Amino acid sequence: MMDPTQDLLVLDARQPRPPSHRRPLTRPTPRTWFLRTPEFRRYALREVSSLIVGLWAIHLIGGVVAINRGIDHWTAWLAWHRHPAAVAFTALALIAAVYHAVTWFHLAPAIVRVRLGARRVPRWIIIAAQYGAALVVVALGTWWVLGVAAP
Repeated sequence: MMDPTQDLLVLDARQPRPPSHRRPLTRPTPRTWFLRTPEFRRYALREVSSLIVGLWAIHLIGGVVAINRGIDHWTAWLAWHRHPAAVAFTALALIAAVYHAVTWFHLAPAIVRVRLGARRVPRWIIIAAQYGAALVVVALGTWWVLGVAAP
C-alpha cells in the first residue's frame, strides 16, 4: 500500500507547464464600434432609450415620494414640471418609450416563435397582435383617465 503523503510529494515535484508563447490575436476595439453599421447604431439607440425611460421612471418615483412628504413637496414637484428642461425631458422620455416599444414589437417574433400545431405563426401576425394589445391598453387608460376626470 502506498503512503498518501508520497502522492503529495509527487504532485509537488511536478513542474507546471510553461505558459505558451502563442497568444490569440485580439485586436483593440474602438470606442465607437457601434457606429460602424446601421444595425449597431439602432442597437445602441435602443439601449440608450431604455436608460432614458428608466431615468424618467425614477423621476416618477420622486413624485410619489413628494406626495408622501406633503402638499408643499408635491406642489414644488409639480411646479418643476413647468420648467422647459422638465418639459423637454418628458418629451424625450415619451419619444424614447415609443421607439423602445416599436423596436421591441419588431424584435419579439425573432425571440419568441409561436406555433399553432405544426405551423409557425407568421411574423406579421405577432407584430400586429402586439400593436393591437398596445392600442387596447392606451384606449382603456384614456377612457379611465377621462372617465375619472369627468365631473
